[in-house]
Amino acid sequence: METRTLQFNGLNYRRFSEPFSLEKLFIENLSDMSGTGFDGKPFYPMLEDFSDVGMDHIRPSDITRYVMKLKNSARLPPPPEDSYISCVAGDLVSFGKLRMYGVYSDIFQLRNESDFHVADTLQEATSWLADRKGMTSDVTIEAVEYFRRAA
Repeated sequence: METRTLQFNGLNYRRFSEPFSLEKLFIENLSDMSGTGFDGKPFYPMLEDFSDVGMDHIRPSDITRYVMKLKNSARLPPPPEDSYISCVAGDLVSFGKLRMYGVYSDIFQLRNESDFHVADTLQEATSWLADRKGMTSDVTIEAVEYFRRAA
């Protein structure tokens, strides 16, 4: 799994590619959440772009194990107050699996479901995240264009 990570005006962007696995995602998330981002803070808020990734091979039990593994990781600090994550799903199956992750994360007290959003488009995902950060619509448009060109 290859990942491209960028930052624009305080928004962190990550685009995933095939082959995709929850194990590789776990290693990346653990590294991100226990390290620091571009501005010396954890990688939040984060826009995760799964539009090039298919998730039909992932079962609900895989998501449960993934969430529990993240929760039980000793090296993982609790998420900061503004740990918003917005995801772009590439298809309907991926949309459902990402929503399932958001619900399970809340159930297992890993993160609040209200801090997690799944969208069909990069525009919608970026707008949701920018709104949480109090950014203007002009900055949001710039961010979408930057991420679209750079990815």
